[in-house]
Amino acid sequence: GMRFADELLASRTGWRILSVGLVVLVAATFAMMYPPNPDFAAILDLVDRVRLGDRLYVDILEPNPPMVFLLFAPPVILGAGLGVNDLPVAMAWTFLLCGGALAVTATLGARALPRASSVERRALFALLGVMTVSLPVADTGQRELLFFTLCLPYVAAALAAREGKSLSRTERVVVGILGGIGFGLKPYFIAVWLGVEAWLQLTTHRRAVAARGENGVMVAMGLVFV
Repeated sequence: GMRFADELLASRTGWRILSVGLVVLVAATFAMMYPPNPDFAAILDLVDRVRLGDRLYVDILEPNPPMVFLLFAPPVILGAGLGVNDLPVAMAWTFLLCGGALAVTATLGARALPRASSVERRALFALLGVMTVSLPVADTGQRELLFFTLCLPYVAAALAAREGKSLSRTERVVVGILGGIGFGLKPYFIAVWLGVEAWLQLTTHRRAVAARGENGVMVAMGLVFV
């Protein structure tokens, strides 16, 4: 156990994990001091209605894709199974997802911004952590905030592609899943994806640049879940 802890602290990945964990812990602590966001509470209530048998788009009027219901189904089901309030469970789930997205973004930082110094990249990562997790704790669960945070790894991957840097298969799958969730929360979010891909095509002039693994995962998620 101590050897694992020493190796974790000695690695850059370990420090990234610890940094994200600290940001998430602070954000979660402050979030519990605020009343639940009305929109977030309403989403959880609707997800619970679906769990109890109501049909989405039949018994429940909803103009957006079902992604948000799929996203928050696990904490609602877990809360019901444990017999506890699903709000703190859903908050923990949200912070875990957002913290994971930040960690993936930090991992891709050197490839996305190779000309920036390590200090500049760490400062940017810290700023993103404050902007997406620590600062807007009263807006936890808002679809716009989730979209911004979960799509950060995709933006980092697009910047890496522009620099000619590659991602591993696992990284492409993770980036694609997070991006698929983010872009699938509201129909018009896809405009950002199309805009980034158009910019990438215009600046690289490589026809195959759009045929990246993370894009394939996002398209597959859109076909299945949206």
